[in-house]
Amino acid sequence: MKQARRIVQAACAAVISLAALGQVSAPAAAATGVPQVGECYLITDQQTFDDYWPGASPVPCSQRHSLQITASSVLPADANAVTFAQDHCGYLDVWKSLGINQPRKGIVYRPIRMEAFYFVVQQTGTPPSYVCGAGPVVFRGKKDSALVTMTSAVADLTAKQKAALQYCNTAANGRTIQSPPVSVSCTRTPRWQVEKWIMWDSFYKTYPGEAVLTARAQQICGPGTTPSVPSADVWPGGTHRSWCYKKHT
Repeated sequence: MKQARRIVQAACAAVISLAALGQVSAPAAAATGVPQVGECYLITDQQTFDDYWPGASPVPCSQRHSLQITASSVLPADANAVTFAQDHCGYLDVWKSLGINQPRKGIVYRPIRMEAFYFVVQQTGTPPSYVCGAGPVVFRGKKDSALVTMTSAVADLTAKQKAALQYCNTAANGRTIQSPPVSVSCTRTPRWQVEKWIMWDSFYKTYPGEAVLTARAQQICGPGTTPSVPSADVWPGGTHRSWCYKKHT
């Protein structure tokens, strides 16, 4: 996924550097409309790589869809289109708009996997806009991530549906900080499941050392869990988080 690979996960591909907005040429296939907040769309994995909105038509959120729009607005006249969209569609902003994965004192309890995506919308005769969207993904072993379709708006997900969208994998002791936290559905057993997501920015302004983070993570995660801990190497790149894994059998 574009957002998962470029921003949310540590191993990100470089964002295409475009010129200022007035110098950005329109995509080959112009969008048919600007998506609105709350609308749902069925887009493909490949379309998530597009910097420009692929021109999909909305579908009812009660039908199969893979993306829900969380923000939609006109771009400032002097903005770099793609960079501006990226900066305003971070996963924390998307989560907040959906009312999910809200941290309490720096800890997200049983987070569900909703990745954030950004697009620029350009149409002839109208100002360019940007949109943010959210969609659940699954990481399939050593392959790449893929969108998971839903048949409900995020606000209407049942407790069972949310449980199925939690972060789970089959690794012996969870995952390291550099690895994707999802490799299997949380409906499978046995599995390692993320019980807590620790946002270290709420605790430390600078890297306190791996030993300090490990001790603090073990205290926060609690008995019977295995935490992932960021190293000094990944901290400068923005990986300021730990996952608390617990085995479910």
